[in-house]
Amino acid sequence: MKRIGSILSLALIALAVSCLKPESERVPETLQITAATQTASTFNGEIRVKVVCDLHWKAELKDSSWASIKVLSINEKKGGEFVITLKDNLGEEDRNNTVTVKAGKGTVSQDFVQSGLLSFFKPRSIELEGTREGSVVFTSPYSWTAVLPENPDWVKLTSDHGDAGYSRMACRASDENVGVGSRETVARLTIGDHTIDVPVVQGQKDVILSEDSEVEIGYEAQELSVRTQFNVDYSVDVSAGWIKCIQTKAPLNEGVAIISVEENSSEDSRSAEITFKGGSAAPLKLKVEQEGKDRVLNHTAQGAYGIEGVDYILGEEGWNQRSLLLSPDGSYRLRLFNPADLTVVELVGIRFDCPLGEEQQMQLRLRRKEFVPVLAELPFKLLRQEGELYWFAEKSSGVGFIVKK
Repeated sequence: MKRIGSILSLALIALAVSCLKPESERVPETLQITAATQTASTFNGEIRVKVVCDLHWKAELKDSSWASIKVLSINEKKGGEFVITLKDNLGEEDRNNTVTVKAGKGTVSQDFVQSGLLSFFKPRSIELEGTREGSVVFTSPYSWTAVLPENPDWVKLTSDHGDAGYSRMACRASDENVGVGSRETVARLTIGDHTIDVPVVQGQKDVILSEDSEVEIGYEAQELSVRTQFNVDYSVDVSAGWIKCIQTKAPLNEGVAIISVEENSSEDSRSAEITFKGGSAAPLKLKVEQEGKDRVLNHTAQGAYGIEGVDYILGEEGWNQRSLLLSPDGSYRLRLFNPADLTVVELVGIRFDCPLGEEQQMQLRLRRKEFVPVLAELPFKLLRQEGELYWFAEKSSGVGFIVKK
């Protein structure tokens, strides 16, 4: 009996000694961190992190040169919360960091990323085609302005300022670039305390061919003016009847071919190959890929076309109500309503200032009484504009809209 008592006494003493261990030598029973996000924005980046832990804890950063930690709360033996504040990232690339929380002999880490300018601007540079307007879009944390510091005479800004939020900077060349090679300048944005240059590049008017080069064109009938670098006369072979070479001229070291392309009235795309051959020079080939004509372009009435194989046309079969609402971010929401069966077609995120052929993300919904399925988030393209009518279409789904602004 005395022996059992001695054993119990020793166990209690050992337990007491264990409890008296400093926290630096103990392993926490619970140590978890949860970050609100793992990707922070380019400007005003911030990440909140919650800690669950039964010991005292501290947080450290792998790289503290562009990030810092501020403890928001500490809940004794339960955890707490802190925030990682990031300096604005004016580098082109995203940058990586790691936060580590230590408690006693336990550690837990979380990697995170801050976006750079390549992610901030979409795209990073403005590529001008002829005299068509080009643009970059971004989400600005502040109001912004833009200038052309080099004062080029061949390009002008068409959108040079904006408020915080969704933003679009745009410019347009005053004439075609008929020289050899591209011409370049920069648009300089002032965002808050920062100035950032966005390259502006206008390619030359004519296509310069190289071996196995490729060009994609719309469905419309058109002419392609192709310049080549040849030092001999050349001939042109075309693999399809819907493309014709209507003019060739080949002075020394320069060749020009005017290629006529018929309209593609089919919904299917088609391709052909143009081969330039001369003397003993290696043949140069141009592959022409012409997209099909979207079926919505065959219509002129406002409505939604091709939603699960069904067309909803304003003024037909009970579809007699329409609304177009301006959202705070500058986009529009279109609703077509059939009161007879309480059905609504809705397209959200329309931007009428989007350049022709440029994709913009929109949300398509079809409401039937209380049932409101979200059909899809789809990248619609503006295919045509005539007066107040706009034709939008999404290629993969076959859905199209004709909207009157």
